[in-house]
Amino acid sequence: MPDQVDRLYELLPAIYRIRDEAAGQPVRDLLRVWGTGAGRPGRHCAPVRQWFIETCAEWVAPYIGDLLGVRPLNP
Repeated sequence: MPDQVDRLYELLPAIYRIRDEAAGQPVRDLLRVWGTGAGRPGRHCAPVRQWFIETCAEWVAPYIGDLLGVRPLNP
């Protein structure tokens, strides 16, 4: 799970990672907590990787687009 947390952390814009490092990395710690909670068997929460357009499954992308108000180019 630590490498998955690192991959998610790298998806953050550089400015947020710089600020996070200056503040003692509270965002990275939060991702670790989410990562350990999402990996437990029997938990009913979406995997963290589905929260980002870069790492989500193909079927999730339209839902993320809808949340952001994106309209498809070809209906």
